[in-house]
Amino acid sequence: MKSYFSKPCGAVLGRQSDFLDKNALLVEKSAKATEALLRAPLREKCTLCASRPSAENFLHRGAPYFMCATCGQVQTLNDSALVDWDPEQYAQVYPELSPEARQERMNSIYTPKLDWMLEASQAQLEISQEQLFSKKWLEVGCGEGLFLEALRDKGAAQIGGIDVDDHMVERCCQLLGENCVEKSQNTIHDVVRVKKFDVLIAWYVLEHIFELDLLSKSLSQLPSGTLFCFAVPMYGFSSILESAVVQHYSRTLDNSVHTQLFTDESIDYFLDKSGFSKAAQWVFGQDVADLGRVFSLGLAEHYPGYLADAFNEKFTAAFDEIQQTLDGHFLSDSRHILAVKK
Repeated sequence: MKSYFSKPCGAVLGRQSDFLDKNALLVEKSAKATEALLRAPLREKCTLCASRPSAENFLHRGAPYFMCATCGQVQTLNDSALVDWDPEQYAQVYPELSPEARQERMNSIYTPKLDWMLEASQAQLEISQEQLFSKKWLEVGCGEGLFLEALRDKGAAQIGGIDVDDHMVERCCQLLGENCVEKSQNTIHDVVRVKKFDVLIAWYVLEHIFELDLLSKSLSQLPSGTLFCFAVPMYGFSSILESAVVQHYSRTLDNSVHTQLFTDESIDYFLDKSGFSKAAQWVFGQDVADLGRVFSLGLAEHYPGYLADAFNEKFTAAFDEIQQTLDGHFLSDSRHILAVKK
């Protein structure tokens, strides 16, 4: 298994700037979500291993969390699956993009994911690009289809996507055609059990699944050689920062859309229970950009504009170097994993 490290931070600066501009509104919205979460019953089982929850380990923005003693998954003590789901939440988080902005997002975020997967498959599994693109691909939680578009543009012919959000499915259909994507009427573990594919993709989907134990059972039944590529948010520098500095918007654990995080231990547990072995991982994040947002808020409150601007400019120029250090110590807020069924 090979670890790849770091990626330039430039692609996330626009979204971080948007968080900064809307900070007060987002903090208020997150506080209301926390109130709703605290009214939910206590969790009966761990989302990943289904064991009984351990006691509260820490408070995050007023909500109790625990790190499962069995599998290492971090999650709310209150059962977030029982909180009313906002059907518009994904459309709000990911507003519709102009054609130019969509292309830029695909080039800066989704094409690099595919390029990494192609490189890692060749280097670690001796699977060529031609062999990969002859396989049948399924992306769960495909959103508006940017990764599928990147796949199509590179030459993959058998591609398909599934999503639960009406808005995202409609956008994806407009982009790739109605035959390429469908709205899921089933749970993800049922989708994995009944659909036929050789390569399964799940970019930032698993953290929204509250029955990962059932998903691991479905994954364990897949044929040997099936590839599974996914990305998950991690309990690391950004989430610790959000607990320590409460004035800025909590991007990683917001007590609403994001109520559980993976650890390196819980990823290994999940793959082992699913019958997969880890072929490669890509370790990077936007933790230092979160730190920059904290500094910007503090400087704006206490410093004159010219001093704040001067510091922010210098600190932003150091983002990549600082993030590389965090990545190298496995403190970053995300992991991309390429795994193969045993």
